[in-house]
Amino acid sequence: MPERPHASKKPLQYTARVEYRAVQAEVERMLEQGHRAKAIFEEMSRNGRITISYSTFCAYVRGGGQRPRKDALHNKRQSAKPRNDSAAVRREAPPGPFIYNKSIDISELV
Repeated sequence: MPERPHASKKPLQYTARVEYRAVQAEVERMLEQGHRAKAIFEEMSRNGRITISYSTFCAYVRGGGQRPRKDALHNKRQSAKPRNDSAAVRREAPPGPFIYNKSIDISELV
């Protein structure tokens, strides 16, 4: 029987998601027990249970199994409110100019 040629030689997509989903329940259980994400990642990498990068692992942990899309992150950054509202108020209403008074009455200062 002749061998079947592969339809394409593209790298597999979504393997990180598949890897994370395979260990997701255990990761969530360990997080609830108080383990840090980094310690969980290092242990699972050492045991060969996952091969994804740490940043990808953290993205899935933060997203509850869903990695945030890049365009969603971009839109979120644009719609962010200013961190310090009082700074915005100060920029809108700057104090008046400084006026130097050459004649100083010492009795007003004391």
